[in-house]
Amino acid sequence: MALNGYELGVLMFPIGDVAADGSVDQVVLLTPRDRDIEIRRVRVVVSSDVSEDDTNYASFTLTDGSNTIASGDTTSGLTANEPAELTLSDSAKYVTGGSVLRFQVSQSGTGAALDNLVVAIEYSIVELP
Repeated sequence: MALNGYELGVLMFPIGDVAADGSVDQVVLLTPRDRDIEIRRVRVVVSSDVSEDDTNYASFTLTDGSNTIASGDTTSGLTANEPAELTLSDSAKYVTGGSVLRFQVSQSGTGAALDNLVVAIEYSIVELP
């Protein structure tokens, strides 16, 4: 799909089950060497509800090296099969060609179990500002 002449796409990354005491540190995207991208949206989906809890929760981050592109957590809970949007960093959402994006899950307190976790990254190919 094109948006104002730029390619727009969504990539889905099935992470799988993450135990309440588990973590994830996984490469999810290698950007094309000759193309810059803008991350437009990052969402997570699970297959079972996650209860609201501000002590025992999971945190999500999408990074490009040391830059945090998007982040969020489960403190407000998650509803099964409903995408939850992560917060984008305005300064880091533009990613240069050839970058490696990593998705990470970390747990606080006793954590939160995440059944069938999927990460969706919406992007467009752009000329960096």
